[in-house]
Formats: sequence, C-alpha cells, structure tokens
Amino acid sequence: MVAFVTLQQAKRHLRILYADEDEDIQDKVQQASAIVVDYLKRPDHGWTDAQDGSPPTRSNAPMVVQAATLLMLANLWEFREGETEPNYDAADGYLPKAVTALLHRLREPSYA
Repeated sequence: MVAFVTLQQAKRHLRILYADEDEDIQDKVQQASAIVVDYLKRPDHGWTDAQDGSPPTRSNAPMVVQAATLLMLANLWEFREGETEPNYDAADGYLPKAVTALLHRLREPSYA
C-alpha cells in the first residue's frame, strides 16, 4: 500500500518530536492512506512513493489528498481507542467532515 505522506510529515502534523511512536505512526499513515483510497474508490490511483522499498521521501499524490490523509491520520491517532469524533459517525461509514470536504471533488462517481 502506498503512503500518501511521509513519516516526517505525519510526525510534524501530530507534533511528535520523539521516535518512540514511529512504528505506530507509520502503521496509521498506511491506514489513513487506505481509508482515503477507499473513499475515493480509486484503487488504481497511480500515486506512488519510493520504488526501491525504502521509506518514501515524497508522495506524488495531489496536495489535497495528502492534506486529507493527514487529517485522517490525526483522527486515527486521537481516537485510537474506538471513541469517535463528535462531528461524524464512523459506524455509519462516514469519514470526518473535513476529510470528505477535501476529497469529495476527486471521488469516482457511484452507479446504482
């Protein structure tokens, strides 16, 4: 799975200065990226990170996708015990409003 933001971007967004949580943050970056891809319905998005297996230093995902990924990451980080942010209901399949507001224009249309 491609990571839309780097570990350094994620730590800066979360305001974390130490390395103790790096593995958990990297997992949550992957999870947030997967959530964004799922919402966009674009599994073949073509956005890549490092090709040689090394940690990505930069993503070529659109900046709006990176911003949404950081917002989703912060939500996963803050509400890691399963409680939910008051402005959305994850049980109904909705993402935080700020995330959907950023991504809505890029989402592939759904056909009934």
